[in-house]
Amino acid sequence: MADNAAKLIRSVLGSPDSELAMRRQVIELASQNLHQPDVVVALVEALPAARDRETRDALLGLLMGLDTSRFPDLGALHDALLAAFRREPERAVRAALLDRLAAGLRQDERLAAFLVEVLAEPALSDDERRAATEAVSALPTVTEATAALALARCATAPADVQALALSIAERCPTWGVPIVNALAPYFDAKTDPATRLRMLHRLAEAKALSQGHLPILRQVLRNDPDSGARAAALDLLRSIRIWSADLHEQLLWTAAKDADAPLRARAVALQQEAPTLTDEQTAELARRLATDACAGVRTAIVETLRPYLRSAPVRAALGQALAGPTVLDDAEFAAIVDALAPYASRDAAVRDALLAAARTLPLAGQRSRVIDLLVRAVGADAIVPTLADVFEKERDPKAREALFSALKPHRHPRLVAAFCAELVEPGSSLRRACAAALAPLVEEDPRVVAAIEDVMLHDEDPELLRPCVEAYLRPRVARKAEPLRAAAKRDSLDPELRRRCEEELARL
Repeated sequence: MADNAAKLIRSVLGSPDSELAMRRQVIELASQNLHQPDVVVALVEALPAARDRETRDALLGLLMGLDTSRFPDLGALHDALLAAFRREPERAVRAALLDRLAAGLRQDERLAAFLVEVLAEPALSDDERRAATEAVSALPTVTEATAALALARCATAPADVQALALSIAERCPTWGVPIVNALAPYFDAKTDPATRLRMLHRLAEAKALSQGHLPILRQVLRNDPDSGARAAALDLLRSIRIWSADLHEQLLWTAAKDADAPLRARAVALQQEAPTLTDEQTAELARRLATDACAGVRTAIVETLRPYLRSAPVRAALGQALAGPTVLDDAEFAAIVDALAPYASRDAAVRDALLAAARTLPLAGQRSRVIDLLVRAVGADAIVPTLADVFEKERDPKAREALFSALKPHRHPRLVAAFCAELVEPGSSLRRACAAALAPLVEEDPRVVAAIEDVMLHDEDPELLRPCVEAYLRPRVARKAEPLRAAAKRDSLDPELRRRCEEELARL
């Protein structure tokens, strides 16, 4: 009878041409002979051939209701159920299939990989995802790849499914980089705070914190609204054996920016416990000065680096920070300049950085301070050409006065041109001082003569006219009639100087 039933099942249920009524009768016959192994095998073979909904549901009902011990070949059963799952459009049936497959998880190692892959499907219903996750989480241990995949696939799932994914990961004996990377999305502020803290404590228990975990901890410390989670992440930093510039920077950031005062104080205390930075770490930390968006962090970085300024790359990085894209506030500017000041006369790279800052710093007060430092540390003689270039481009009155005071004793050709341009500029407040500085050069430089002639032709200011006319009347100056005639007509000019101009006109 069993052989006849098995043959009938294969013949009728395996044929796409058999009538529905006949299939119903055969399924009824099969349900009465499920104790026969051949019948069970025939039902498994018939499942992939079932095309109509009624037959497929009936077969699934029979097979899924049987204990796994009734199947001679579990591999064939699982193959049939896997194929049915992939074809099945009904969510409830898919979830039931997942539950049935989970029952064979310990007997067929292929199923763990399949269930985790199911979690990767973006269109899973909550019941399907929960069924797959519960099945995998029931395993006593899982591989790192399986754990990481489960975490990655449940990153956007509801909180209870995320918790199940974390349970899967906790069954992995080692938490390496794949799991760490898969955990990153779970530290988003939208994730349940209890889940975030649970992951942090699990990282600590693993006793395997490394630089690979720092991005996760940084994300919590900078973005998590829960101060408890941030405090846990801050304490976990101490468990990282080898510190990096990134880690130091995060401590500085927390100390300067965290909204919680006790946490800021804790970050400051941890800085004192930090191991000595290597040359590479100090150079890397110094380079952050030019990129970090937080002024408080940049100032703290400068203070941290002070003991390491004997390193040329660190000094160079501080100099580059002066020319960075961010406007420095007065506190961080002062910290950088004070740190570099002792090296201005000893280190050409520092001097060049300060000279560049004198040109490019956006705040006039800061440019003036840099110029004053350079003049005191290096001396104007050594940098006259550069300072002359800065003077020509500087527009802030106070900065220009500071430059002029440092430069006026010098007679560099570039400087003479700059002072001549200043002398003939009607809006300049330095014209009288420029006239006094240029007067001794009038017999040597035709550019000075041309600038003085311009003043005599157009200006009325007696304090400006007097030194210009006196210089113009010196013996070796090639004088012209028009400037003399214009000066002789100025009532504001001293009578004696007007008389001398008239005499020179008569001689000409």
